[in-house]
Amino acid sequence: MRVLVLTLLALLWPGLARATSCAAPELGPSTERADVVFVAKVTAHRDHTLFSLSTERVFKGDVPKSVQARGGGMKGASFEVGKRFLVFGKLTPDDAEAPLFAHLCGGTQLADQVKEWIAKLGPGSAPGKALARGVSPSAPPDAAPPPSADQGPNPALTVAAEPSVAAPTAPAPTPVAPDPPAAPAGRTGCAACALGTPSSPASGARPALMLLALAAMAMAARRGMIRP
Repeated sequence: MRVLVLTLLALLWPGLARATSCAAPELGPSTERADVVFVAKVTAHRDHTLFSLSTERVFKGDVPKSVQARGGGMKGASFEVGKRFLVFGKLTPDDAEAPLFAHLCGGTQLADQVKEWIAKLGPGSAPGKALARGVSPSAPPDAAPPPSADQGPNPALTVAAEPSVAAPTAPAPTPVAPDPPAAPAGRTGCAACALGTPSSPASGARPALMLLALAAMAMAARRGMIRP
């Protein structure tokens, strides 16, 4: 019989361990999941599952000064009488005795162990008259990211470029033929012709006539036609 009991415990223990194990709680997710968040002192209990809480400060929703909450057991938070707790509760309107339930993995902890969380939650408010679900403040919208190099420039900020005007170009200079070189002074005849300067007819004919006359006189003297 003893061996059978030990065998059953060995088979059931992993399932029980998984059912009661929780990941480390975080303030943000715990606040989002909870209907109400408040600090309260445990004043009494019944069967370690039904607890009387005296509310001190409320950070989410509306919680009266005195409220009954379920806890303990396999799934409930571990409350202790005379201790202050930061409670993350879920409303249970179908439960006539305790309209509030604090889950073991919901984030409920001793207030002295989560002072930083309480400081981040802010000043809070005083207890109200009735139990009511709260709404978590929405996160501010994210700013639009700057355009990346792949997206290119923002069309709304792009300025149209002015059309470029080509500078006027000066007309090409017309080639001018060089002036012919001047003929040397005092030269006529072929040299003057080659240089493009016409010679005077009178100055060219006179030496030729004199040479002809001298040649005729020389020939006549030889033939005896002319006597001295």
